[in-house]
Amino acid sequence: MKYNINEDNIIKLLTNIQNQIKKKKEIIEQLQKIDNKYCKIKIDFEQLYDILSKFKNEKIEISKSQKLLITYNGDPYITLNLSIIAIITQSIVILDYNENMIGINSIIIDIINDCLNNYETDKLIYSYNKTEQIKNIDKIICIDDINKYNLYRKEKNEIVKFYSLNYIDFYCDNDEFEEIKQLIYKFCENNEIPIEIYSELNIKEATPMIKNGLGNTVVILTNNEKTKKYFEKNINNKELYINKNPFNKSKRIINKDIILI
Repeated sequence: MKYNINEDNIIKLLTNIQNQIKKKKEIIEQLQKIDNKYCKIKIDFEQLYDILSKFKNEKIEISKSQKLLITYNGDPYITLNLSIIAIITQSIVILDYNENMIGINSIIIDIINDCLNNYETDKLIYSYNKTEQIKNIDKIICIDDINKYNLYRKEKNEIVKFYSLNYIDFYCDNDEFEEIKQLIYKFCENNEIPIEIYSELNIKEATPMIKNGLGNTVVILTNNEKTKKYFEKNINNKELYINKNPFNKSKRIINKDIILI
């Protein structure tokens, strides 16, 4: 595999990718209108540029896993993030975005591969094609994708990893929060964010399931002070939001360790 990216030219490459995104902004905006007929994820160009900027000081670190299949919800920010990680770890990644935001994800991948070609570097990022058999995969990473995780684990358990980015565990003990509950459910639906609901259980039943579950974000709605203190004491391994908005800092920046580890 031809690979000519190094710490001397990575900043220039990322700048070229950003310039190409800017150049094709109108096309991307048109694609978003089409994509949003089927998936409601919205993108902001400044956030795309911010992701590229965050990687300009990253060191090149070659991964032992040379070919990876990564499944996720189709968020274009994650597509861009994973593509840059593939570059700085010299990995081939096959991105399964579950047929969400197909237009924008495809153009982001094309832009990046075209820019790599200018550096005499082979194509590193591919869109998953379910009609083709995937061979010689070193690792399968399922980002918040519990269905694919369970599916692949049955076939290739030793190479399948679950990565929690925005996966939410949710508990509410009072109907007074019904309007807020529905807003949370709607936001998760529109942004393809998985949510596990434990409201039918009492707190002692729900707590170990939440604590040992796959998610990394816990949202609790309660007006009971004892319930609040109970969760604060017993949920100490995850991000805990009690009567707070968990979406102010929607997590879209993924560390390169997702591939290296």
